[in-house]
Amino acid sequence: MGVVDIPAGLDGFTADFMTSVLRHQGWIAHTNEVVRMDEAGVGMTAGYFSALKRVRCTYREPTDAPTGFVIKTWPALEIMPRETIAGYFRRDLAAHAGFAADEFYPRPRLLLAASDEPRNRWALIMEDAETFATHKVHETELTLAETRSLIPHLVDQAVRWEGCDQGAAAARLDAIGVHLWASPANLDVYRAVLAAGAPFLDRMLAMPRWITPTWPDVLGPDFCQAFTRRYTAFFAGVHPDAGATCTLSHGDLRGDNLFLGPPGPANPDGWLVIDFQLMHRGPVPSDLAYLLTSGSVRPDVYSGDNLRLILREFYDGFMASTRRYPAYRFEQFEREYIVSVLGRVEGSRTTASKILGLSRKALWEKCKRYGIPSAKEGAEE
Repeated sequence: MGVVDIPAGLDGFTADFMTSVLRHQGWIAHTNEVVRMDEAGVGMTAGYFSALKRVRCTYREPTDAPTGFVIKTWPALEIMPRETIAGYFRRDLAAHAGFAADEFYPRPRLLLAASDEPRNRWALIMEDAETFATHKVHETELTLAETRSLIPHLVDQAVRWEGCDQGAAAARLDAIGVHLWASPANLDVYRAVLAAGAPFLDRMLAMPRWITPTWPDVLGPDFCQAFTRRYTAFFAGVHPDAGATCTLSHGDLRGDNLFLGPPGPANPDGWLVIDFQLMHRGPVPSDLAYLLTSGSVRPDVYSGDNLRLILREFYDGFMASTRRYPAYRFEQFEREYIVSVLGRVEGSRTTASKILGLSRKALWEKCKRYGIPSAKEGAEE
């Protein structure tokens, strides 16, 4: 930022630091200051790749500035390789600060997005959307009506960045490390982590005291390891080189990162999205598939006729606006959606069939028809 040093850890984001940033950004007068800052956590599901805290600021003088903020910085416990975490921060900061309001999903008002990479200092401070909107966490799952209300927005986003595997859009996204979902750069990160964790997870899930029946009873032995070895082949069909569509995807579009509320100055679109560290380029239905498999929607949303309604509304809306993919058939859309769902559930057709509203046999038949490989067949060594 050039005015104050970015703190090394979460404890360094004090009332004095907030005063300096708020003054510099013109959110408060230079005679005003934060005289008290109350802190709170942000929930048990937040902060896997970062350290976060929610703060409430009390000002010396009356002001129109927000009182609630969320602060994100480097995690105290690094559970991923350091360069991977740095990549997450680069994408998150770029999404919040590098896109115009009409270029990407609506985001909370941004106070600060800054980094000092040589010293590994990172800061993202935004207005706390929970002060004026409903955080759609598991306790407030999306209803069918709420899910349908998001479809036009998801379509607009998919159309806005369609074909971003090529041209100026591709160059722009390359520059901030937004990779193709099916690219080696993206899959190698997960393969490296899963290779170490999969055997342990297989062992845990085989214990009857954890789940009955166990995963091996349903999926066969060593399923997690088999899926890890199958990553490349499994995702090859949704690479643009194989004819798949491509758009910019949030990558983690679930209730923990969604806020819905009445339109207003801080929320002009009636919804807001946060946490873009998993942003990538993937098939057109990527974010829709993630949302519906995230546990953030009520089960009736993805059951029977409701799921068919949602898929058809998304597809019809996309086809009414697309210029890049005028020959995009519903069969290809459905294939890309199924692969996206299977990717979210580690290739488990048993779990995917429930989310897709299909019998396991019907899903097997669709996978065979669309040439979608099993996560357990022909594992790569």
